[in-house]
Amino acid sequence: MKKLNWWMLITVFIYSCSVEQGISVSPSRRGLNGVIIGFRLFSTDSGVSSWLLVADSALSRLSDTNDVYGIQLTFYTEQGMKSSDIFADSGKQVVKTRDLFASGNLLIKSYPDQQDSNSWEIYGDSIWQRVRKNQIDIYNLRLLWFDSLGNEKAEIIADSGTYFVFSKDLRAQGNLSIHTSSGGILLTETLFYHQDRNMFATDLEVTYIEGDNILKGVGFESDPHMDNIRVFHAVRGTIVADEL
Repeated sequence: MKKLNWWMLITVFIYSCSVEQGISVSPSRRGLNGVIIGFRLFSTDSGVSSWLLVADSALSRLSDTNDVYGIQLTFYTEQGMKSSDIFADSGKQVVKTRDLFASGNLLIKSYPDQQDSNSWEIYGDSIWQRVRKNQIDIYNLRLLWFDSLGNEKAEIIADSGTYFVFSKDLRAQGNLSIHTSSGGILLTETLFYHQDRNMFATDLEVTYIEGDNILKGVGFESDPHMDNIRVFHAVRGTIVADEL
């Protein structure tokens, strides 16, 4: 390991993280504390599950933040298996809380495991990794859902959402629409994905449109592929004759 300044060494000790391939340079302007190449931060806050932040470079600031570039943030299961990755062009990390704000070519990828054969990708404008809550807030999200063969089965578009990284649950809200591979569209305001049940669900009003057929109601549940849709209350709509 190349020489690091004392401030960075103290940071590494206090927050139980490691910085590899570090290099310090004289600050180019007031408020900077050096440039780190190959920035790596490892956390085990939950005791067993963990995450690893890797960046191409980082700019350490005296204001207790790190500007990071070329980001890959990886989450691991209790068994040490990779569960998801986040990629972004750049971000800002708060040293004290280890929260990360990131944006630019944002991509979140979930990987299937033995219990869950689904995989998905989320694209968005920006994220906020809230370390103490073990969640990722996503803004202007577009989520693509794939089956075990890699075929796209559903697309979700919403103003914002939250990914609960260790449970792998999802919540999306605001002008939400689900577009199915069969051409159907479901409209609602908030949607939950419950990983343990492998189900989309909401207790709010929904509208489902497929061709000339329109179905409305309150309360909704479906598998992620949108093959089996259930609407529970106040069901009404229009079904064309040749669909009966």
